[in-house]
Amino acid sequence: MTQSTPVLLDIKPTTDLHAVPIPEIYKRLGAKPEGLSEAEIKERQNRFGLNRILKVKGKSLVLKFLANFTHLMALLLWIGAWSGLSPKCLNWD
Repeated sequence: MTQSTPVLLDIKPTTDLHAVPIPEIYKRLGAKPEGLSEAEIKERQNRFGLNRILKVKGKSLVLKFLANFTHLMALLLWIGAWSGLSPKCLNWD
């Protein structure tokens, strides 16, 4: 490669990309409209790794569902419901 390797992703998160001219975006990313050469692809893969989306294991759907029944307001509603349904258990005559 004859040109120096640019600093990749030199775009600040607050930059509105839709307002940046396309040639400026190519310049910031070190890219060309026709794409990257094989050598540039291999260099970027060595430098940054493969372009993969990693799966992050989160809570199961069942646990997410059950979590809705255990916060403070839900517990107060459960207590209210049970006390309303069983007045004899609370010795209300």
